[in-house]
Amino acid sequence: LGGGEVAFLALDPSAAHHNLGLLSGRDADSTESALNHLAFQVPDLLAWRKKVDAVEKSSSATQVGHINHCITWSLYLCDPEGNRIEFFVATPFYVPQPIFDKLDISLSNEEIVRTTEETYRGRPGFKPMADWKAGWQAAAAQ
Repeated sequence: LGGGEVAFLALDPSAAHHNLGLLSGRDADSTESALNHLAFQVPDLLAWRKKVDAVEKSSSATQVGHINHCITWSLYLCDPEGNRIEFFVATPFYVPQPIFDKLDISLSNEEIVRTTEETYRGRPGFKPMADWKAGWQAAAAQ
């Protein structure tokens, strides 16, 4: 991400990991935006695959990529004006970030879930997302 830090902002952190990503490290003379990307959560892999199909049929989307962050399965693209957009599905897993692994969309939905868990289960901090959220909420209440 260009060496800068990313801040993820959410309207409701209990509902979505983020809706907006901002990137630091831009100087006053830069023509690049601090906006890294806009993120839109979709409810499940079926809805996500519909977005993937629509984007891949579009001639106006560029830099299309499918990424496994472990906490989300994400579709990234740039719109015709160069704005970076993400459509993501929240997974049932948590692991500390950043993770930017290629997502094989030729796998079935069940295979995506299974391979994600198998791939990241051994990483430090891996846990069910529900456990991570419960710990976050308990810490925030103190």
